[in-house]
Amino acid sequence: MRPLLNILSTDAVDDDRQKQKEIIGILDRSVNRLEAVSNRYLSGLESSESPERAVRLEVTDLWMILEETAQFHGESFRQYNQTLTLSSQVDDPVLVADPLAIEEIFSSLFSNCQKYAGTGADVSVSLTERGKRSLEVTVSDNGAGINAPKLRKIRTSMRLLGESLDASEHLGLQICARLVALHGGRISISSHEGKGTTIGFTLPKG
Repeated sequence: MRPLLNILSTDAVDDDRQKQKEIIGILDRSVNRLEAVSNRYLSGLESSESPERAVRLEVTDLWMILEETAQFHGESFRQYNQTLTLSSQVDDPVLVADPLAIEEIFSSLFSNCQKYAGTGADVSVSLTERGKRSLEVTVSDNGAGINAPKLRKIRTSMRLLGESLDASEHLGLQICARLVALHGGRISISSHEGKGTTIGFTLPKG
């Protein structure tokens, strides 16, 4: 959300009321989504209620949510001079999932690319089938990458599945890992410093 806040502070936007309304609408939607995700999934960290009960499953078009979230983040990608490419090799990208959680996963991964890949990076998202029972999403960039010690730390925090969230260390990835796990899926990350990062996750169809 930071690049959108930066846009709001520019003179060009001061003179464009419609642009202001669009950006404020994006920020408002982001805040509402984060609040809903926090209340539904992350509050279970401090309560005895099982977070699995919070998952509200329904028939969900994964590709449609991906496209909508990509469009939602379009202005942020442009601010970082990054390109975003979507591709799918799946004829029927429908699964049983919680659409709010899926949107948050995509949104967190896009924000992660914008923040860490660096200006001018190319970001690609591909959707493929993993056997007959799962769909796989891969988000890759050719940006700054992550050094080995930090990558090990991130992997450790993701394996904890958010049981003890660390706001100082890629909180968005920790939340993604938790949401993917609640759907019975798996998530992984690979990276090479100076070459880019790839994050992949699978979700069962139902």
